[in-house]
Amino acid sequence: MTLLLVDDDRISIDILAEYIRPHFNRIDEVLCAYDGQEAYDIILSVKPNIIVTDIKMPNMSGIALIKKIRSIEHYLPKIIIISSYSDFEYAREALKLNVFDYIVKPIDQEELIEKINICIEPGVYEEVENNEDIFDKVQKYLSDNLSDSLKLLDISNRFHYNSSYLGRLIKEKTGHYFNDYVLKLRVIKAQSLLIQTNHLIHKISGDLGFKDPEYFTKKFKKITGVTPSEFRNQNQHIK
Repeated sequence: MTLLLVDDDRISIDILAEYIRPHFNRIDEVLCAYDGQEAYDIILSVKPNIIVTDIKMPNMSGIALIKKIRSIEHYLPKIIIISSYSDFEYAREALKLNVFDYIVKPIDQEELIEKINICIEPGVYEEVENNEDIFDKVQKYLSDNLSDSLKLLDISNRFHYNSSYLGRLIKEKTGHYFNDYVLKLRVIKAQSLLIQTNHLIHKISGDLGFKDPEYFTKKFKKITGVTPSEFRNQNQHIK
């Protein structure tokens, strides 16, 4: 397996390559390119399995490089892009080209190691599981851990899925973005607790991961049309 690092900052990319090499037994070769054109020449010759590329480079940008890669028949490497906050529009364009993930500068070496590891580990989502199995697994975890701080990146890392893919899958299956879906699950659980228990509302909100009871009440009403107290009063006969 071959990894290609692409960045016009020669010193930084050479240091990064030396840092990465000892971490992966399954990567036989770590190559470096210092602009998009040099990277493309290497890609045509070697066909790296994983490519980590900066977005803004001389001679050929990361976007142009990715577009040329995607035009190569029967070649689908995992691509991780590197961008700064100011390059967000470039990064968004790259995401449309089906890149695997992205990292914001300055590069966190451990984060990059983790993302590369997800690329090479057997069990990456598109190879072994269908969408239904993945969604069911993630949904169960979310439902069982509503009191925790639930973040898309943390969940993605926990199950070794790409965060962009997992976010799209949840939106596709539920019609909600990740944070909105978690909020909906919490409100549904709160409805059950309001009916089935005598717990105070601030305890219910705390048990479901809300630090501020007033924020909980506001979100609960936005979704259900009534406050938690009103909901409890309206459904007392169900208990």
